[in-house]
Amino acid sequence: VRRSADCAHLCRPPPPMCDSLRQQGAHAAHTACVAGLGASLTAADAFHAASSHSSLGDAPEAARWYERALHLRPSFAEARLNLAAVLATLRRPAEAEESYRAALAMRTWPPSVAAAAHNNLGVLLREGGRTSEATAAFAAAVAADPTLATAEANLEDARGDA
Repeated sequence: VRRSADCAHLCRPPPPMCDSLRQQGAHAAHTACVAGLGASLTAADAFHAASSHSSLGDAPEAARWYERALHLRPSFAEARLNLAAVLATLRRPAEAEESYRAALAMRTWPPSVAAAAHNNLGVLLREGGRTSEATAAFAAAVAADPTLATAEANLEDARGDA
């Protein structure tokens, strides 16, 4: 069973105050800068901090920052979708499932992103023994983007399990 990548590349908010540090790859300096923003912290700032932690494999901190972004802007669909992926990594499947379903309902996604999200939801469901729901999620992924080979392979595998 194969997962798809997150959607950090979709978020194009105005550059946050600390963005030059993030772009330079200065994770520690960027994190300190964002943490020091206090009340002026925006959802975009928190999203970028989360993405930075996620790219370094620090899932617990990434989850904390995505949750902070969502606290600041509950309609931040990209943060909701990336939080789902991080929660799956943290082995919090019920929360990840809820987050994937909420993110998918929040907006119309580009086909490749919708397919990746449905595929990842299918992985969660299959790992939880919910083969029929997983099959439906994989089928939705293939319908969204027939070129996503991982979704097609996962769909074939799930159909074989049924």
